Order: sequence, then structure tokens, then C-alpha cells
Amino acid sequence: MHNQHASGILGAEGQRLARFERRAAQYLETLSSVRPNRRTGSEGNREATAFFAETVRQFGFSVDSAPFACLDYEGGPSSLSSPTMSFAVRTGPYSLPCDTTAPLVLVTTVAQLAQCDCRDRILLLTGPICSEQLMPKNFVFYNPEHHQRIYALLEEKKPAGLIAATGSSPEQVGALHPFPLITDGDFDIPNAYCTDVLGDEIAAAATRPFRLHIQGNRKTSIASN
Repeated sequence: MHNQHASGILGAEGQRLARFERRAAQYLETLSSVRPNRRTGSEGNREATAFFAETVRQFGFSVDSAPFACLDYEGGPSSLSSPTMSFAVRTGPYSLPCDTTAPLVLVTTVAQLAQCDCRDRILLLTGPICSEQLMPKNFVFYNPEHHQRIYALLEEKKPAGLIAATGSSPEQVGALHPFPLITDGDFDIPNAYCTDVLGDEIAAAATRPFRLHIQGNRKTSIASN
């Protein structure tokens, strides 16, 4: 009888834990499926915030939601092309638009960026300088000096636009490949990104002028703490 009672308790506990697991999976699915994503200021962010508030209210919590103004963006198709070649690149988050034809300059390290002349040209960043996503310039919680150095050099050099060829960085950006090097509404140089493999193809053709076309638009929005 004792063993049967213990088995009954363990069975009930197992069922309770299974219910919690199913509920947690449902929460995760809901928060992961909002569109376009959960970036601050987006419709998906507001949907996820409202879902969280309503869910915790059901457990008896009082929720205080404080709205604040922020930036959101819309990005359209972007491309890099010449009369004989065309490459599909992706619009960087918060990028300003551009439509410029200019020679292309290749840079792989911060030292090369410091020495290069890329004013009014199209700058292709690839290799070590693109190994990790740059923190936004005014991000107060984590803003390493080498990121600040890259931003300062880019703004000093004044390229007409830039393309970052990135690989994978699972520790920082998860499964994104490529990942946007720059996600900063305070950075005003139009920017796009592509895979490191495509970056190698672009670099091989860097002797010719290219047209860089970026469709991007910033817009004011509202999010909540």
C-alpha cells in the first residue's frame, strides 16, 4: 500500500510538471512567433509586452506599464550592382537610404580602416573587423572601446555607404547568418550586410565601380517598460 501511495504521489507530481512544461512551451512559442520580431518599438514588441502583462495579471500580479518614445524602422530591398554583376545585400536595421555609384574600398581590420581613404566611396567591411556585432553608440550598459573606435573611424572617413560581410557569432546573435554588424539609429552612414561568402565574391570584383542601393526608413514609435 505504501508503494502504491508513493507511486500515486509521484505520478501526480509528474503530471503537474508536465502541465507546467506545456504551458512554458506555449509561452515561448507565443513570444517567438510575433511579427516582425520583438525589437523595441515594433508591432511585435508591443504584442509581446501586452501578452506578458496579461499573462502575469492572471497570476495575481499588478502590472505597471510605462510608455516611452523610441525609433523603429522599415527596410526594403537593397542591392549592390555594376553593369555586369549584381549582389543581393540586406538593409541594415535603422539604416538611412542611399543610391550611390562609386568605387569600392575593401577593409578587413581596424588598422586598415584607420589608414584607408574611403570618403564618398562604397566601403566593404569583411574579415576580423566584422567578427562581432557592434553595440549601438549610445548603449550605456555595454559599450567596449574597440566598438567605439570603429564607429569613430567610420564617421571620420565618411564613406557614401558601407556593406558588412559577416559570418556567424552564435554567442552574441544566435542563429543569425549573416548578422547585421550595425543596429544603431544614431549612426547615419547608410549600411547593408551580407554573408562572408558573398563578401568574398564582392571583394574579387572590387576594381570596378558599383551602385549601392539601400531602401531604409526610420520612424518614431512607442514601446513600454
